Amino acid sequence: MEGGRGGGEGIAFFDVETTVPGRGSGKGHSLLEFGAIVCSRRLVEVGSYSTLIRPTDLSTISATSIRCNGITAETVASAPSFLEVADEVFSILHERVWAGHNIARFDCPRIREAFAEIGRDPPEPKGIIDTLPLLTQRFGRRAGDMKMASLASYFGLGQQKHRSLDDVRMNLEVLKYCATVLFLAPQIYYILTASIAFLLKSVMFLDALSAIWDCIIPVVANGDAAIYSTEIYQKEPSRNMQKLVFSNYDDVELDSLIVPGATLDAYFCVDTYDYQLHAGIRLVAKRLVLHSK
Repeated sequence: MEGGRGGGEGIAFFDVETTVPGRGSGKGHSLLEFGAIVCSRRLVEVGSYSTLIRPTDLSTISATSIRCNGITAETVASAPSFLEVADEVFSILHERVWAGHNIARFDCPRIREAFAEIGRDPPEPKGIIDTLPLLTQRFGRRAGDMKMASLASYFGLGQQKHRSLDDVRMNLEVLKYCATVLFLAPQIYYILTASIAFLLKSVMFLDALSAIWDCIIPVVANGDAAIYSTEIYQKEPSRNMQKLVFSNYDDVELDSLIVPGATLDAYFCVDTYDYQLHAGIRLVAKRLVLHSK
C-alpha cells in the first residue's frame, strides 16, 4: 500500500470491479479489480492500493461485463490472481472500518466470496459505513437515484469511470461535498431566515438583496472592467441548460434574473480569507443554476 501498511487504524474506503454473470449461467461474480484508500477519521488519505485481478476463467468476462467497466480479458491476462494479492487485501481491510458506496449489498459479499474460493477466512471489519443508505437517509434525494454517477454529476465532479481506485476517490469527494451541504444547510437556513425577516422590514428590499449576492458571487478583473467568476446557467423546463455569459459585472442584470420566488440551485465552497488582520471563512458561489418557469 502506498503511504503505509495495514494496521487496523482508520477507515478503508474500497471498491471492486467484477464480471457480470449472465442469466442462467450459474456463475457468480469474479473479481477483476480491487482499489482502496485508507483514511484517518478526519478523512485524510494515508495510503492507497489498486490492482487488477485475473479471474480463474477468463471466458467469464462477457460483453456485458466489458460494457460495465471496460475491463477485457486482455486487460487482466497478465494480472495477478486473487490468491497472489489476498495478503495485501487482507492487511488493508482486516479490523478497519470499511466504507464505500453500496458496499453492504455488493462489495462486501464479493470480498467474502473471493476469500472463500481460495479457502481462507475473510478479513473482518470493525464496522461498515455504506454511503448509499447513509446519504439517502441524510441527504434525501436531491441527486435523483443517489447512485455514485448521479451524485458526481450533481456536484459537478465529472463522469464515473467504473474503475476501482477512481471510484473510491470520487466516493470520498462526494461524501465530503454531501457532508458540507448537511453541515451548512441549517446555518444557511438560519442566516436566510434572519435575512428575510430583516429584509421584509426594509423599504430597500432589492438593494439589500443585491448586497447579499455581491458578497457570495465573486468578481474578477477583466481589463478595465470586472466579470463574474461564478458559472451561471439557465435551466429550461425541458431540462436543457444554457450557460449565461456576462461581458462585465452588472448587478442590475443579475437582479433581473434572481428575483423573489425564483428557483435557484447554488453550489458553494468554503473560502478562507485574511483581510486587515481579520481571518475567517466565507461561502463563495461556484455555480448557480436558475430555473425558468
